[in-house]
Amino acid sequence: MDRISSSREIFVRSVLLLLSLLFASLVAAAPAAAVTLGQIDDFQDGTTQGWRDGGVSPNPPVNMSDVGPAGVGDHSLQITSTGGFGAGSRFVAFNTAQWTGDYPTAGVDMITFDVNNIGSANMDLRVALDGVGGRFVTTASMPVAAGSGWQSIEIPIGPAHLTSVGGLDVNATLSAVTQLRVISAVSPSFLGDPILAQGLIDNVTAAGPVSAPVPSANPLSIAMLLSLLGLVSYWKLRA
Repeated sequence: MDRISSSREIFVRSVLLLLSLLFASLVAAAPAAAVTLGQIDDFQDGTTQGWRDGGVSPNPPVNMSDVGPAGVGDHSLQITSTGGFGAGSRFVAFNTAQWTGDYPTAGVDMITFDVNNIGSANMDLRVALDGVGGRFVTTASMPVAAGSGWQSIEIPIGPAHLTSVGGLDVNATLSAVTQLRVISAVSPSFLGDPILAQGLIDNVTAAGPVSAPVPSANPLSIAMLLSLLGLVSYWKLRA
């Protein structure tokens, strides 16, 4: 192998190494988020899909068949609270699985779901979030009257729509949510109010604006990657 061929081989190897490092950095920089825009919990698998209200509740959320908004064959999640004191007294269901993650990056700024108040008490529904920046809850409640029948509600969860209930940084929480919960509370609260109530929810959806932001790589990094690929192709053609 002559000196020119040797130099060319060293150059190609060096560029390939740089390409590998650059690709690894792009992958590492990609934001991770469990929640995804458009995801829906429809409870059709017969489970609660990770929604619960604590390990000691005597009346945890349960999956109910044939009672969803579509009627026979449609499942929904039943949430029951007994009022008074102790476990199970508050109308609440929370999720620490598929509803965690980076909401702004996913383009999620609203939670929508179908609800049917089958109890005898009016409810004031809110969405609460816990995360790196602390606890926050929606400022405005969504009133759902007793015996409401099925209705669809939309609850915005952008920074302007949230009130601190012990949280310090709303943006930090939205970027790293560890728990999402649905509660009934007259005033902003993370725990919800003690209330004798029973309701059904279905089709819990991660919603957002029509043009949701899509995570993208650094344009400069992409340009460097393409340039390096071009150089490799050029030297290989001259070899």
